[in-house]
Amino acid sequence: MSLLKKFFRFLNRDKISKFESFPGPTPSFPLGNLNLLLGQNPWEVTSGLAQNYGNIYVLWFASTPQLVINSPDFFREVLESNWSNYHKDSPLKELTPVITEHSPFLANPPQWQNRRANNPFSSEWFDNWLKKQPEVLSAGMSTVVSELAAKSKGENLDLTSALQRVSFDSFSLSVAGKYLPDYVYKLFVSLGKTGSRRLTNPLILSFVLNPFFYLKRKIWLGYFERLITISENALNPEASDLIQWTSKKGAKISDAALIANTADVFYGGVYSVTSNFATVVWLLSQPENKVYEEKLKKEVKSVQKNKETFSNSDLDKMEFLDKVIREAMRLLPPVPFYSRNSSKTQVVFLNDKIKNKEYKVPTNTPIILSNYFLHRTEEHWKNALEFNPERWTLEVIKSNPYGSDYFFPFGRGPRSCMGMPYALTYLKTAIASFYAKARFEPSNKAKYEQSFFFGVMMPSGLTGKVVLDSKPN
Repeated sequence: MSLLKKFFRFLNRDKISKFESFPGPTPSFPLGNLNLLLGQNPWEVTSGLAQNYGNIYVLWFASTPQLVINSPDFFREVLESNWSNYHKDSPLKELTPVITEHSPFLANPPQWQNRRANNPFSSEWFDNWLKKQPEVLSAGMSTVVSELAAKSKGENLDLTSALQRVSFDSFSLSVAGKYLPDYVYKLFVSLGKTGSRRLTNPLILSFVLNPFFYLKRKIWLGYFERLITISENALNPEASDLIQWTSKKGAKISDAALIANTADVFYGGVYSVTSNFATVVWLLSQPENKVYEEKLKKEVKSVQKNKETFSNSDLDKMEFLDKVIREAMRLLPPVPFYSRNSSKTQVVFLNDKIKNKEYKVPTNTPIILSNYFLHRTEEHWKNALEFNPERWTLEVIKSNPYGSDYFFPFGRGPRSCMGMPYALTYLKTAIASFYAKARFEPSNKAKYEQSFFFGVMMPSGLTGKVVLDSKPN
């Protein structure tokens, strides 16, 4: 053992003694195992290490131990059967300034139950509101796709950046019933960058936020406050936006919480749906996947026929579209890992049924849960690294629903993403609208690279052109 590794053990001997039963790479002073993650995506590193260290192992981020778990049994224990013994620590501190304290995502029990139950997405009228969204979302998508094609004639588009704005604008229609001004989008981007920096650079946490951040956040939240006030004073029984529905039906939360929850819809979903939207378009643009692209286009056009918009029942008919989205989320999930901390007050135990071994987890231990690993394990998925929407037969869908052992892109258990129904509705509508009239042609320099932004795997390097279909003679 090297001198630096011995020195690390000496400095952290009390902590290390509590984790002696866990396998893992030997830490070294001063970074522990952080050197393994430098310049790498954490979900790819932890998945690679699972090949050597198994279903559970410990990594040291400097002097802080982090348990990494990769077993369905462990996931079930932490996120479902014994979920109340595990709480969120990260990303609460990092993202609270951006998302605000009213979000269920950034709360622990008992506050979490109250915030989730009173969120508009948990309302008894939510399903009826959701059914109206495909027509709302698809109404303007044809023009949007044409605009993307026009922009890319002169120069290659950055696909991820372009689709992020498309997603933001689409969310604007669902939330506010109109497109929001450019300055509001710029505020969204700026505040999002602040949150992402705080997630990826712990040193930032030790500094007071720039005063301009608070000014921007005040303007951002103030805009939604005005929208809600206007809505309450001019109710429209025909409106399909979330603000109007909340105003008509009433909210069980404070005005401040209603404003924050309305604004937080954008941070809760725009980045993750952009990730999947861009991933689908990229995968279908690859030469080896052209057969899937053609099959999807044929399905979309057969359902659309001569209609201007898609309905909720139209989306239900697009079985291959559903398979494409599932497969993209399996292979390249927008949220590739989750984090929890073990109980602050009591030791918990994790049972490895395969090795017939029980692990004692010290109090308040950070835990990394790698769904990326289980989505790609050859033990469950044949040819796991291959993009193959056809694998999703009715039998496979039934045995691998969202939130199951080997497929949980939205998480699983009581704290799974409450925005999943809307996210899937948006993705189906947006992707169907895109392929109803266009396709993506990557540039020669285009390359799919995974990056980490605001807790989401965000693809980068996707340059190319949106090309409209030729009109039949």
